Amino acid sequence: MAVADGSGTTVTFATSGFSMHITDVQGPSAERGEIETSYLGTSTWRTFIPEALANGGTVELTVQFDPSISDIITSAAETVTINWAGSGNTDAFSAFCTAFSRGARVGELMEGSMTLKVTGAIS
Repeated sequence: MAVADGSGTTVTFATSGFSMHITDVQGPSAERGEIETSYLGTSTWRTFIPEALANGGTVELTVQFDPSISDIITSAAETVTINWAGSGNTDAFSAFCTAFSRGARVGELMEGSMTLKVTGAIS
């Protein structure tokens, strides 16, 4: 199994041109629900079928915050592309910001975090 360093992973916002130095990417956290099919005659184990629709989940970003950049929380959904370093894999999807926070600490770079909600398919 090949293990790769995350250095070189990029996140691109197609429309807004939003750009910060990203230090951590988690997601997209796609998931698919289940529908229980058990009934009174079911014995021993519950049974399930998959929901027809999947959920793209969220993407969590940690960034080096640039205070001159306007707040992304009010931006419309746009295409976001993650190029995973060392793998040749790319995730592309439409997403919008649902949470954005920033902070500062003496002697350290200002950091921020944001949550993006994926809407539609991840390709």
